[in-house]
Amino acid sequence: MSGFAALEHLLAEAVRAGHFPGAVALAARGDDVRWRHAVGRARLIPDAEDMTLQTVFDLASLTKPLATTATAMVLHGAGRLDLDRRLEQILGPDWLPPVKAGITIRHLLTHSSGLPDLVAFHRELFLTPTPMRRPAVMEKVFETDLIAAPGSVETYSDVGFLALQAVLEHVAGRTLDELFTALIAEPLGIEDLVYRPFDPDEEPEGAPGVAATWDDPERGLCWGRVEDENAWFLGGVAGHAGLFGPVAAVHCLLAALLRAWHGQRVGPFAPATVREFFRRQGVVSGSDWALGFDTPAAAESSSGGTFSENSVGHTGYTGTAFWMDLPAEVIGVLLTNRTHPDRANEAEIKVFRPHFFSEVRSALCG
Repeated sequence: MSGFAALEHLLAEAVRAGHFPGAVALAARGDDVRWRHAVGRARLIPDAEDMTLQTVFDLASLTKPLATTATAMVLHGAGRLDLDRRLEQILGPDWLPPVKAGITIRHLLTHSSGLPDLVAFHRELFLTPTPMRRPAVMEKVFETDLIAAPGSVETYSDVGFLALQAVLEHVAGRTLDELFTALIAEPLGIEDLVYRPFDPDEEPEGAPGVAATWDDPERGLCWGRVEDENAWFLGGVAGHAGLFGPVAAVHCLLAALLRAWHGQRVGPFAPATVREFFRRQGVVSGSDWALGFDTPAAAESSSGGTFSENSVGHTGYTGTAFWMDLPAEVIGVLLTNRTHPDRANEAEIKVFRPHFFSEVRSALCG
């Protein structure tokens, strides 16, 4: 079995094995979508709902490259964001202690700021009234102790992307969801790639057509509301998580970035800017990070080992991922709801992704 039939078999077997309840996947050469497929269930409880090609997913950490990094890319291309400007120069000394003054935007985008990977701000600040949560979290972000000097080590960091969110909002004077919509989604005509802000104090409503994620003992079923706790605490809009969309919308944004990398001005994306953001930065020796995008690791890459070194991608905790081989114009997108109804199967998705993306490249390139 080969080609797209092999991809469909791989997805069906993963559902049968319980790696995830369902998935929607796509393979394309640039703008040309060669294959799309939906399998399994978007929701198992309180009743079942089938996956469709239009199912909307909680994209989890795909928010980092697709929303936060893309917004930084546009602001940088417009001359409004200097990648090597220190946070102290942008935010002022009152925002952060001297030890963090030397952190730059490039550090944040390459996960080399020295900030830790994850802090449970939602636990520390749980008594904070809803209107005060956003400033309280951002204050805590900049109070968080560094685990290393800026630029010295690579630590994949949600905290760093919350700091980047604060910087972008400070520079542009608008919230991140507003910036993403105005600078990226609207110019590219991608209306269904969105944040889904909500009031955490209001009872959640059903969200047909949206893949459900974790059935949290404290929050209940995350269905149409972001699964990540810190992003949920912030009302659904965060630099590290909170973006939702169907597979076609994810592909549309990736294809626009790919066209720009190949030299075409596409909406807000200038070729020189996209090429810089897709370039492996080397801030920390041996690091695989470009600016906000991952590149294939020498071993055990989620891209599967068949994508060229000149590829970019990212993964998300809820079971989402994409990879683009830039010279070959190969785009693969995998969206699953692997955290539904619980988070127990993280190991399985890590094993599955490399197989999937290897099959994508094989199906498209032979």
